Amino acid sequence: MAAAMLALGLMLGMALTGFSRITVRKAPTYKYYTAVTVRADDTLWGIAQEHMTEEYSSIHAYMKEIQEVNNMKSDKIYYGQKLILPYYSSEQR
Repeated sequence: MAAAMLALGLMLGMALTGFSRITVRKAPTYKYYTAVTVRADDTLWGIAQEHMTEEYSSIHAYMKEIQEVNNMKSDKIYYGQKLILPYYSSEQR
């Protein structure tokens, strides 16, 4: 009986693993950049939260990329400062 259960489990497992090969195609995404001007009371965290797209693994990863693109050594921003923000879109422009 145990051998039959094991054999059935192996057959089901093999049958179910076949489904993992099904791929779902997502629309292609394109990377773009936009510029924003820092307003009074803005923070880099807040700007990142407002503009981050789902392709980024975390808010920290997105903030790091903003800092790299803008040659920033810290997360300090200033009123009137222009920032370049990366983002992704499925629309090709």
